[in-house]
Amino acid sequence: MRPVALVELGASLAQGIGTAGLALAGAGYWALAGGMVIASVIKAIAFWRYAPADLRPRFGWHGLREDWRYGRTITAQALIYTVTSNFDVAVVGRVLGAGPLGLFRTASELVFMPASKLMPIINRVAFLPMPAPRRIAR
Repeated sequence: MRPVALVELGASLAQGIGTAGLALAGAGYWALAGGMVIASVIKAIAFWRYAPADLRPRFGWHGLREDWRYGRTITAQALIYTVTSNFDVAVVGRVLGAGPLGLFRTASELVFMPASKLMPIINRVAFLPMPAPRRIAR
């Protein structure tokens, strides 16, 4: 963890100094983008230095079958989700028109709003790991 913390600290300091220097040089809002680029370059070089990796591309057909299968599955799931989640809107819009469709969408948003706000909180609390039971000394 120490090397990672040092790299992050160095990149943050370089970003601050680089952003301030570019701002003083008159770069305007580009100073913010330049500072982010400086930090990213420093992180990339430092992490490569600490843990060099073989970054050469490997070309070949080996393992491509699994990638195609995964891609087909994800694409089919996305297509099915898109059709099923928008089917009611398509039917209401086609049958009743634009005005009732707007009312329908607003009503749908209002109905599902409490669940969409509460579910992240419920998921965070409901799926916490259970603590180990305590042994009572007698």
